[in-house]
Amino acid sequence: THISVYFSVLLYNEVKYITSTLELQKLEDATKGKKNIVFTYVRAIGTPEHRYVMEAAFAHGSTHQFVVTTESNVLKSMSPEDPSLISARLVFIHCKSVTNADQKCQRTLSDQPLTTIHIHRFLKLMGLPLVVEVSDDPNKFSSVHLQLGLPVVFILSQQETYEVDMETAEDVAWQLLGKAGVGVVQREKSGINIPVAYNVAVKRPDENSPVKYLKLKEIQQILDLIHVPKEEQPEKPEESHGDPGVQDDEVARDVYRNRRPVLPLKLVPSLTDDTFKTVFSSARPTAVLFYMIWEHISITLLQFFQEVAEKYKGILEVSLAAVNCADWTVVCTKEKITQFPSVRIYQAGQEPVLYQGMMGTDELARFLILFHLECPRQLHTVEEAGGFISGAMHTSLRPYHNTSILGLFTLDMKEGAAEDFIMAARQLRGSAVVGIYTGESASVLRRSPWSHSLPS
Repeated sequence: THISVYFSVLLYNEVKYITSTLELQKLEDATKGKKNIVFTYVRAIGTPEHRYVMEAAFAHGSTHQFVVTTESNVLKSMSPEDPSLISARLVFIHCKSVTNADQKCQRTLSDQPLTTIHIHRFLKLMGLPLVVEVSDDPNKFSSVHLQLGLPVVFILSQQETYEVDMETAEDVAWQLLGKAGVGVVQREKSGINIPVAYNVAVKRPDENSPVKYLKLKEIQQILDLIHVPKEEQPEKPEESHGDPGVQDDEVARDVYRNRRPVLPLKLVPSLTDDTFKTVFSSARPTAVLFYMIWEHISITLLQFFQEVAEKYKGILEVSLAAVNCADWTVVCTKEKITQFPSVRIYQAGQEPVLYQGMMGTDELARFLILFHLECPRQLHTVEEAGGFISGAMHTSLRPYHNTSILGLFTLDMKEGAAEDFIMAARQLRGSAVVGIYTGESASVLRRSPWSHSLPS
C-alpha cells in the first residue's frame, strides 16, 4: 500500500545505523543546536525492539535524529551495564539546546523495556519543559508527569532567592529526567501560606494523595524520595545557553498529526483517559480498538471498525470505540496493551474479553453480534430446549454463525459436570450459540434426532 511504501522510504532516510563511538560523536557534533538524538542499541536488526524503534522513527523522525547500533562497544560508552545482559536500550541525547561546539550533549537513559508504548512515553517526557514555574496551590497542579503516573517535585522559592532556587531546580530536574517532574513554586504567588521552614514539596500521582511538604538539606535527599540510587545519577550538564523549556513534543505532535490519514470516524468515537472510564460502568458492551496511528495494520482495522459501524448499524448491540495509544499512553499502559492493534470488549462487572478472531469487517461483526448473547443461555423448560435444538429460538442469528452447542445434564450426573460446561461455554462467547438445560427430561432430549447435529 501507499502507507507501507512511504513508511519504508521515510525510515531509510531518517534512521542512521552506526558501528562505532566515533560515528556517534560526529553525529552529535553535526546535530548540536539543531536536533536531539534518539539512540537505540539492539542485539540484532529485525528483532521486535528494532521494529518498535522504526515505528517511533516514523512518527518522530522529522523532529529527532534516530540512531541504531548493534555494537556493544557503543553501548558501553554510555551505560555501565553489561551489554551481554541487555536485549535493547534507549538513550535520549540532548543536542538541540547546545550552542557551543565544545559543550557535550547531555544523555538520559531509559530504564524501561523497549516497547512501542514505553518509547513514545519516554519521548513525550523528554520533550517537556525541564522545569515549570508554578504560581498556584501545588495541590491544584496538574501535568503530563502526573497523568503518566510520575511524581512532581516542587522547589519552594521566594522572590529574594528565586534565581538560586531555579538553578537548584534545574540541577534536580536533570537528575530526575524521565522519572519525575520538577517545578518551582513562588510562595508569594501560590495563594496559600507555606511555612518558611519548608523548602521542598512532593506531589504523587495518586489523586487522593495530598502534597507533602518537607525540609531537606541536600539534593540527594530529594533524589532518595524518588528512589534514584547514586550510581544512576547522570553527570550534571555543562552550562547551556539554550532554552531548556523548549517543548519539542509540540513540533513532533504537529508533524505526527499531519501524517495521519483522514478517516470519517463518526460512528467510532475516540476515547481519552477521562472518557475511557465509562466502558467499565456501561451495561452495554463496548468493543475498544487499541491502535497506533502510524502502524498500517492498525489503520486497516480502524477502517474495519468504521465499516462494521456503518454496515451493521441497528443490528449491533455492542458499542464501538477506539483509543490511539500514541496519544493516550497512560490508558494503554494501565490496560497492559502490548500488541497493536488489539480489540477488547468491556462490560460492567465483567473481565474484558480479548478478540482473537480474524481481522475483517464481517468476521468482526459476527463476533460482536453473538457477543451480547448469554453464553451459555439457561434453558428452563423442555419447550425452550426443543426450540434451541430445532433452531427456532435463534432464527435471526443464522446468518452470523454456523455452530450451535447445547449441553444436556440430568440431576444424577457427576458433580461439577455442568459447571465445567459453563466454564467452557464462556470461552466460546462471540463464536457460537451455546445453551444449557438441566432437568429430568435431558435424557429424553439427548435421544432427539437433532441433538447430535444442531442446525444453525
